[in-house]
Amino acid sequence: MPLLKSAGVEKKKTYGYRKRDELKRPVFQQQLKAKRSRQMVYVDEAGIDNREEYPYGYCEIGKRFHALKSGKRNERVSGMAALKQEELFAPITFSGSCNRDLFERWLEQSLLPQLQPGDVIVIDNASFHRCHPH
Repeated sequence: MPLLKSAGVEKKKTYGYRKRDELKRPVFQQQLKAKRSRQMVYVDEAGIDNREEYPYGYCEIGKRFHALKSGKRNERVSGMAALKQEELFAPITFSGSCNRDLFERWLEQSLLPQLQPGDVIVIDNASFHRCHPH
């Protein structure tokens, strides 16, 4: 490692999605540009938990950082909302992580009733967003 560090190399990794199609990206971006900004509705979900340990730590170079963790599952609190024209709406908070049933219920009961014809919902690639017919 010291040899790599002196050569200006660090241990880093950036993940991308295997299913990402770089040929479709420019087409999608052009489709988004064709929409008016007042039609764009951005949706995101985030959560926090009360864990006390983290997968990293800091110590002297060349020394290992040792720590113990409890192995006990911690409580997670999550939230989801939409953003349109710099205004948050349709907020929801819940215990645990989001799943397909919760997302579909929120979509049908909270988000969709507040949208206008022509609005475009932009979401990330979370697995619970991909709803398939039963």
